[in-house]
Amino acid sequence: MSGLEMILTGALDAAIGYALVVGLAAVGEMVTERAGLLNIGLEGVVLMGSFGGFALAYATGLPWMGLVGGLVCGGLFGLIMAVWSVTLKTEQVINGLLLFMVATGLSSMLYKQWFMFLPEPPQGSYPPQRALPHFSVPIPGTKDNTTVEPTLANGNRPFPEKRRIIVRA
Repeated sequence: MSGLEMILTGALDAAIGYALVVGLAAVGEMVTERAGLLNIGLEGVVLMGSFGGFALAYATGLPWMGLVGGLVCGGLFGLIMAVWSVTLKTEQVINGLLLFMVATGLSSMLYKQWFMFLPEPPQGSYPPQRALPHFSVPIPGTKDNTTVEPTLANGNRPFPEKRRIIVRA
């Protein structure tokens, strides 16, 4: 494989990975729009959820706690948007822009404060890496019994084909 092919393959893999995050946020936005709420600040909610998940997983060394931290932080920012728009009846577009700007700055600032200047830990020390249990879930109605496996089951990211399956579901 030539250098250009490796670069293009890596770029395509990264593009599919980012498209999954944006696609899942877009699905959530479709649900909120059907309820009559316009949330332009979804990227901010995703940023803070990502930061909260990373921070808690790093602090505890448990990947499942990272999932909980991401859910809690994302939920709190979604709650802030709901209170501003529904309870206080303020302009939804302005709320979304403000939420996005605050979350972008806050996640960047907190990362720089907490993680930027930490010394590199020695190989194999802190945080302890505990792998998730390995399992696969068959998808009914697909050819060849296609399965979806957790992202961190073996420490590697899933192949792009598995991401496409998740997006289609």
